[in-house]
Amino acid sequence: MVRYSPTVRRNLVYAVFLGFVAFGMVLDHVFWQGNPPYITWNDVIQKCGMIIFTVIWQIEDSRAFGFTRSRKGNIWTVLFTPLGLAFYLRRTRKWPAALAIWLGYWGGALLAALAVHLIARSL
Repeated sequence: MVRYSPTVRRNLVYAVFLGFVAFGMVLDHVFWQGNPPYITWNDVIQKCGMIIFTVIWQIEDSRAFGFTRSRKGNIWTVLFTPLGLAFYLRRTRKWPAALAIWLGYWGGALLAALAVHLIARSL
């Protein structure tokens, strides 16, 4: 079995997270032609997946850099994922780096979803 460093595992978790978000958008376009009803099972699964992948990303990040995770960050990550990630990053890094990582994390998810949406609309 191949052993990856914690940094590589953290990056792999993020890559799978982006693929998960993109796949959810593909399902929206396949089943509802990009106009899903108010809430679907795909939405629920996507939200749970985002929480799980963000928690795993935080765990791998803390292993890679020797940080500890706070109870407040853990709770907020489950209740409101972007805010929980912001608490974790702000606690473990200086604010410019924390902001850049936070924007990159959620910006990447937005770009993955937007890319699928634009490709599906052009087909």
